[in-house]
Amino acid sequence: MSIAIAVKCSDGVVMGGDGISEAQCLDHSGNPMRTACSFAEKLELIDGRVIVAGVGDYSLIQRFGYVVRRLWRKKGFLQDEYYCGKKLSHDAIEDFRETELAEFLFSGYAAFPLNNDVHLVQYNLHGIQPLWIKKPKIWTTCGAAQPITDPFMAYMDRILFKRKVPTMEQALLAVAWSLKLSIESLPGNVGWPIQLATCTTKQARLLDDDEINQYLSRVEGKEELMAS
Repeated sequence: MSIAIAVKCSDGVVMGGDGISEAQCLDHSGNPMRTACSFAEKLELIDGRVIVAGVGDYSLIQRFGYVVRRLWRKKGFLQDEYYCGKKLSHDAIEDFRETELAEFLFSGYAAFPLNNDVHLVQYNLHGIQPLWIKKPKIWTTCGAAQPITDPFMAYMDRILFKRKVPTMEQALLAVAWSLKLSIESLPGNVGWPIQLATCTTKQARLLDDDEINQYLSRVEGKEELMAS
């Protein structure tokens, strides 16, 4: 179980994710049974330029990161965002099928710079088909807490973004708030710590703990104001 959120901003892309991965085994009836939860990074930084996020089967999250990293290092991000989005989909499906998977329990994002802009592509559950995130729908969420994060991000779109393309600063606050809400609402399914990342035309980076805590403190301040 996990959650990931991504926002296309006026000055780049923001991504966030929770920090839980599940260990499972099969019970006597052959059904999957959760045995433990441990920390797992859902966001991956590639060469300080590209951000990848994923939810679902953690082995597929790792493999999707490898596919994106391989294409980037082979200078394969060419032409335009549509070519790159489809190329990543093709390569990921090809990689997953090498181990004869019956279905792809994975959804994720890739944010990358190309042609003086930063592009955000979502890969949907099961089919790994690309969806380019841009106006008018500039945010997206996926994972176990999506029934919580979708309506909350829609609320942020109306109240904080004011139906406009947000800045990364606005998006970081909204994503941190949405992740906090989902973790507090679905304990055991999604959990701390969270990750936040930004991607611009010049660099991609993961925020450190102090920066993340600053956004969480701002969220708590707004919650206290609402409760007063």
